[in-house]
Amino acid sequence: NLEINPDSTKSDGVDKFTSERTLEELVADIKRTLAANKPEVALDHLHTYCVKKITHLLRVRSIECKEDEPLHSRFGKYRKAIVSEYNLHEFSDRALKSSISLLESFNDLRNNHSLAHDNEILGPVEARFIFSNISAILVLIRALESGRYGK
Repeated sequence: NLEINPDSTKSDGVDKFTSERTLEELVADIKRTLAANKPEVALDHLHTYCVKKITHLLRVRSIECKEDEPLHSRFGKYRKAIVSEYNLHEFSDRALKSSISLLESFNDLRNNHSLAHDNEILGPVEARFIFSNISAILVLIRALESGRYGK
């Protein structure tokens, strides 16, 4: 049952990719919140994590992004970079392309349905589903980047 199983939301895609206190606290908080079976509480921090991760991956490639550039735009730039670097199967490329629109919707979710602001938050079942989908994107990114940067 998704409602009562605290092990049903994994933080597999969330890791420390650089030494920075803010990142360390963010990762620790996401893992603590998931361990407490509160994925709906972790969604805004997952969004922050994604922005930090994609921004980092763009910077190591010397690809610029503006401070106010939304997550999905940053991810679109990242997708273009990895498609040119790796011989991805068409399915993987399509999944990454589809992820751009998911991340655009994740921006709205963070702003209007998370604890980032005074909002009504999602229920745990839906939050778990969203967290798992975003985590799948992060797991693929970590696997692609492992040979290049060690993370």
